[in-house]
Amino acid sequence: MILTEKCFGKQKIISGQREAAEQLVSVAIDKIDPKLIWLYSDAAHIYNGFPFPNDSRGMAGAIIPFTTIDGKIILLFGPWHSNTDTLYARTGVDLRDQHITRGLVALKRDWTQNDFEYSGILYLDKEGTAGKYHRILEIGKRFAQELGETVFVFTQTNGGSCHVVVER
Repeated sequence: MILTEKCFGKQKIISGQREAAEQLVSVAIDKIDPKLIWLYSDAAHIYNGFPFPNDSRGMAGAIIPFTTIDGKIILLFGPWHSNTDTLYARTGVDLRDQHITRGLVALKRDWTQNDFEYSGILYLDKEGTAGKYHRILEIGKRFAQELGETVFVFTQTNGGSCHVVVER
């Protein structure tokens, strides 16, 4: 049996503003609105916004300084955290298969005090692995289909975790 907290450990709460400002980013320009700037360092750190006051309320309306890979500073006013699908659609930059996830697929899941306990482990990767965001969910769907049984999926990323039931 595996307790998720013991197997994967607890993650600390992070400051989204501080984490954004700590990234060394690449720059892409939006294909629809060329005034909209996209900044990204990896699949988990994608931001967009405008380099001028616009009353945006992303990141609580803060002005976030980003450092580009060539050493320039770009200020975004109230930038938003975004995702790989939208980055790709709006700029053509493709990071969709670069999400770092880890997790498990199991036949049984029980709640014990303040944690899920999994047993009948079918798949487990304690270390982060690059791939599609829903990589482990897709593995769970294949197990459910092949076995004809309901399975339980746990996925963890830098941004949080998710427990899912996949019906056969």
